[in-house]
Amino acid sequence: MCDISRSVAIFWKWIMSIPVRFSALKNMALSPAHYRWYADHPIKQTKPMLYGDALDSLLFGTKEVLTFDGASRRTKAWTIFADENPEAVLLLAPEREQVDGMLASLQANSEAMDWLRGTVQTKIEWEMNGRKCSGTPDAFTRNRVAELKSTRSANPDRFQNDGRHRAYHAQLAWYHNGLHELGLVDKNADCAIVAVESSPPYPVTIFKLTGRAYDEGTKLWRLWFERLLVCEQSEKWPAYCESIVPFETPDTEGLTLKIDGEEMEIE
Repeated sequence: MCDISRSVAIFWKWIMSIPVRFSALKNMALSPAHYRWYADHPIKQTKPMLYGDALDSLLFGTKEVLTFDGASRRTKAWTIFADENPEAVLLLAPEREQVDGMLASLQANSEAMDWLRGTVQTKIEWEMNGRKCSGTPDAFTRNRVAELKSTRSANPDRFQNDGRHRAYHAQLAWYHNGLHELGLVDKNADCAIVAVESSPPYPVTIFKLTGRAYDEGTKLWRLWFERLLVCEQSEKWPAYCESIVPFETPDTEGLTLKIDGEEMEIE
């Protein structure tokens, strides 16, 4: 085995020793190639991720949140500020104002706060099919599991569409499975997402997973997990598909267009 191949083999042996986290697993929804890319290249923090990290830290007390006096991150003063506070969440003043607004809105909603109490931001580890898994649920009690999400829109219709796309229901089902395997929550514990908008007036909406949503989320993460095990054992990480795909166009026979109120058939 050449040095490069040996190095790759050692690297992937190390990767497989790291517990599977949902943030990585959900990339299997795209393809195994996307999962492997994520494993090799952890994503950089985006502005929504920064807001979420800051909100979690203030609400659950997990990290220190500091506000920079300057107006930009592109300054020497910011570099010094960041170097002096490597473990803290760092915000500009306008960002802090938004995060404080979200926090105040959450704290004013007694039902949302009730969901977000219990054991908070605690890393858990369990094992499935010989593979280590881990996660950090936002909050749980014996009969509840909750995730806090900052979002552009907590409107029920928009958020549910976005949440399905982001597989929030699969994330909650993944956490519930791990917690139940560890004996920390009941089998029939309720699962919910507490969503808060990141702009005024910072509305809060609580979304409780239905039985169907929970079952669909479970099917998703199980499918991704089983495919991950196959890829790790075979050391093959295909993209969307490995066969040639026909490029087709829709049948336009009988297709009509309405022009100036009149329907015209396309030939």
